[in-house]
Amino acid sequence: MRPPARTLSLSAEAVIDGNEGRPVAIVFGPENGAVSEAMVFEAAKEASAKEYSHLYVIGFAIQPDARRLVEDCERAVGVPATYAQASMDLIMKDLLKNLRSSQIFSVCGLPDVRIRRETKNGYRVELRGLDVFDPVEMNSDHRDGQDVPAWFLDTDYNGLCFHVCQAFFPRTSAWAALKKSLRGEFDESVWAHLSGTVSTLFEAGGRGQIAVKVVDDRGNDLDRHDLVHSFVKNAGLGFSIPYLHNGEHREYLPGFIVRLAGSDERYLILETKGYDPLKEVKEQAANRWVRAVNGTAAFGSWSYAMVSDMNIVADVVTRAAAGSS
Repeated sequence: MRPPARTLSLSAEAVIDGNEGRPVAIVFGPENGAVSEAMVFEAAKEASAKEYSHLYVIGFAIQPDARRLVEDCERAVGVPATYAQASMDLIMKDLLKNLRSSQIFSVCGLPDVRIRRETKNGYRVELRGLDVFDPVEMNSDHRDGQDVPAWFLDTDYNGLCFHVCQAFFPRTSAWAALKKSLRGEFDESVWAHLSGTVSTLFEAGGRGQIAVKVVDDRGNDLDRHDLVHSFVKNAGLGFSIPYLHNGEHREYLPGFIVRLAGSDERYLILETKGYDPLKEVKEQAANRWVRAVNGTAAFGSWSYAMVSDMNIVADVVTRAAAGSS
């Protein structure tokens, strides 16, 4: 792998064994944002013009329109493309692991989803399955909808923040133990629904679009935390915290905004950082911002946390929900 010569949009080029010597192009997304449709298009256009055999798009997150363009890249731009999800371990200091579940890159296909219209304005969504690439065995595996740990449905997706309207946990053995612990009589349809692959009937939202989120075996704790109402990666939201460093005005963009569960408005600004020479300066600025906003009592209750170990994120969320630092 090496930097390409005279490039406008590409990050690197590489030669892959068994590819008849033709190089592939690579573009890396931003550290604190999602891969955009424009980034994919510009990289694909240059890769096609320079006759690369394939384009690999690597990022920590990707916008829905950008993901669709990756899937249709060969037909639309003339070069096949693949999106690879990068693990957050890449920006964590000394936390890279060699476990099967901690591969720093993972490739998976879009969820195979079917939307059924059952009444004039009523719909159901069925999760049929998911294709996952195993970097250890170097092969693709199709997972049936019943073989995914969890999937979630947003029935009125706004294009930015995923709001869980319905949640399902197909692959679990916990339901039998839970029923036994509750020691009550329950309609079997309740358990069938929670472990199912077909949503309950819902009406179309005002935005006219849905979103499905599937958590595979590499899913993280934040996605599954029951104290989280919803969360969004701070990319393209216009949210930043001003601070002063060496007499220069700067803007700090935290990683995530988490809305905590409950009837009141409570938010956690969550930052995941590895090495950052301005870590303490940014942390102090964020805490000043939190104190100022909470002092107005007009925008809900806010807290801030910076973590360097992804294994403690769940504990951080729990403390924030309890109102402790």
